[in-house]
Amino acid sequence: MNYNTNVATGPTQVQIAQLLSSPAINPNGVSGFTAVPNSTTGGVGVSFSMSDLTGVASITLLRNFVPDIGTATVLQSWQPVQAAYAWSDTDNGLQSTANAYYWLTLSPTGISGKPVTIGPIVLLLNPQLSAPPPASGISASSSATVNGQVSVTVNVTSVEASSIKIYVSGYKGSSTFVAVAQQALAPIQFNLDATGETITLKAVSVSTGGTEAPSGPTTTLTLNGVATVPATVQGVVVEQISTGNQISFPQSRDKVTSYKIFVGQRGTIFFVSTLLTTITSTSGTINFLDTAGLTGDWQYFVVATNAVGDSSPSAAAFPFVFFTSALMPGNVPVNTTNTATVDSVDSGTSALARIYGAGGVGTSYTRITGFGILNRPPGDVAGLAYNTAYAIMWNGFGFIAASTYPDTLPDNYEYVGTIMTTTATGVVGSGATVTLVLDGSGHVIQANPGALGAGFVSATVTLTGGGGGSGAQITPNVDMATGTIPSYTVANGGGGYTVAPTGTVIGGGSTGVPSGGGSTGGPGGSRTGCVEEGTVVEVPEGTTEELLPCNEWTVVDVGDGPLYMHPDTLVSVFKRASDLSSEDMIEVKDGNWAKGSIGIDSHVGVKVKRKCPGGVYHAGPSMIRLHNVKIELE
Repeated sequence: MNYNTNVATGPTQVQIAQLLSSPAINPNGVSGFTAVPNSTTGGVGVSFSMSDLTGVASITLLRNFVPDIGTATVLQSWQPVQAAYAWSDTDNGLQSTANAYYWLTLSPTGISGKPVTIGPIVLLLNPQLSAPPPASGISASSSATVNGQVSVTVNVTSVEASSIKIYVSGYKGSSTFVAVAQQALAPIQFNLDATGETITLKAVSVSTGGTEAPSGPTTTLTLNGVATVPATVQGVVVEQISTGNQISFPQSRDKVTSYKIFVGQRGTIFFVSTLLTTITSTSGTINFLDTAGLTGDWQYFVVATNAVGDSSPSAAAFPFVFFTSALMPGNVPVNTTNTATVDSVDSGTSALARIYGAGGVGTSYTRITGFGILNRPPGDVAGLAYNTAYAIMWNGFGFIAASTYPDTLPDNYEYVGTIMTTTATGVVGSGATVTLVLDGSGHVIQANPGALGAGFVSATVTLTGGGGGSGAQITPNVDMATGTIPSYTVANGGGGYTVAPTGTVIGGGSTGVPSGGGSTGGPGGSRTGCVEEGTVVEVPEGTTEELLPCNEWTVVDVGDGPLYMHPDTLVSVFKRASDLSSEDMIEVKDGNWAKGSIGIDSHVGVKVKRKCPGGVYHAGPSMIRLHNVKIELE
């Protein structure tokens, strides 16, 4: 057998060397790399020339709308066989973006070579020609004199601006504003002569198209050559993430040695906040994570420190909350309640609403939320109309009274309680009459209104006669809006009556009608879950009732008709009525479950607060199972 040992079975050493070798690519071999908008096509014309093709295997054009070549789009590739190259980029996305970035990548001919990137070319496609929003904050500081000049540092808060231009007036006798510096990002630093003058600095936002905002914030600074405390920190941002509140702000440039971050309850002043941490000055943006940020409704202040002292505190900064119920407004369903008591008294010419805690008038109350407990101060609202329904709200700084539903909707309001204000002192109501009806067994079974009377805020019914019977109890249901008594409830039918007793309606004086969570709920939270007066109910024996004004209702209908209840009423899916959705299964009588429609309604009415043995009763056309205040049995 013969073997031919000269037959090649793979690449020769010469061929392998050729594959591996790669002459270095000359980056200066590319010239005239330009990207020019084309007004006719609405696109961009890209062109360049290659004067040196050594080591280049291919040429690739890439584009992105952000300065990241890693996610750029390949537009075109060429073989290096000519001197001049051109490409027309007509992507529709060019019409709706502010900037485009173009790169060239030169790929090597061999495995051992390295690619070369040329660019990017940054092209401003759609400059903003309209004026940007004005800057919202400015502060300034100066250094000591060096060679007759001071270094001025300006901190600015601005949004939606391409750059900030600083104007100065009062410098070297000029009363007009003159531009002295412009920079894309604050802090901005520049030198001025130490003239001893007090100058005014103004920060003006500038758009990408060069249009300036019509106005800007101002501050003053004296150029006396004496170093000042740092400029007030501007642009503090707080972002709530799953692990806490992230506080971020730009590092200043005026030789700050450290920053102090203070924390306090939202809506309070700086001087009652506490020091959270001190951070040594670094370069760039400073970030600090408050790992306890999810435990409350917090705001933050930043103070900069240098050799001279502390700056003024920054404006309060707080997060948009995603992970807690801390900032959810009172006009939406949230897991929050309070222990406030709201009542009213006659102040002489009008009603005064009072808001206070468990310790009585002048004591604070607590707002109970999903993340914890917040303290709220006591207060009052003066000048209210007599005998009128109001919702009392906390707006972060004080209390307000809202008489119509839309007035309660601003998202920074916390609901405190509803109230029917007192009548003028001495008004006790008069003119109402009632007729009682017996059954065949000597029990009072019905109390029919006669004359409705006027001026009632509270009332009682005294019984006389009845042929020896006793024990009947009749409750007048005062309509707080009109001061009349349109109906009565037989709280106890008594017994032994041979003739119907005579009922005499006696008006009661008014010291205000309490509402809110305190008097009705105590420290465990608001127990205002009630259904509207006149609703058909099935209650266990021993249930007690209390009538209270109400002008806010949740309406639930699972097919047999609507049930009007106070929004805090706990339904047997163990949700407040106001938290229900049409997808919730609601328990009705006999252990059945149903879905229904959920709505809201606002009308002046009366709710019946019930205390039941076992804390459960049924109400409405469908006999929905409700949880209420449980009577503690001894």
